[in-house]
Amino acid sequence: MKKMICIYLNVLIIVMIGICGKCKNKENMVVETDSTSLLPPPYVIQRPELLFKPKILTPPKVSIDRDSVLIIIQVLVDTTGIVENAQIIKSDDKRLNKYALKYAYKYKFKPGKVNNKNTKLAIAIQITFYRRGKY
Repeated sequence: MKKMICIYLNVLIIVMIGICGKCKNKENMVVETDSTSLLPPPYVIQRPELLFKPKILTPPKVSIDRDSVLIIIQVLVDTTGIVENAQIIKSDDKRLNKYALKYAYKYKFKPGKVNNKNTKLAIAIQITFYRRGKY
């Protein structure tokens, strides 16, 4: 409360100096405004929802030493729900990155929305490759 009063008084003093003509630089003069006009409008963001996930198969040319390999990918979902862009965020095995990206582009989503309008939004998905014969 004390901080708000001090800020208000400082703004009021600056405005009064500007009104009295003591402020030389009129372009940078601080004017008192309604505090609610400084806030951005409220946004309602709805994340893209997964509609289709392809069956992930480990490529036959790659042998996995452990039980599973996790790859996290950031995908940009366009206004129709199709993956427009994908990039690797984290990978346990670099040999599987190109296969993971190939699978990421096959995902289908219900588009994300901002204030009830379809919008491009980025989300992270995880793709797990399992050792052949394990699952």
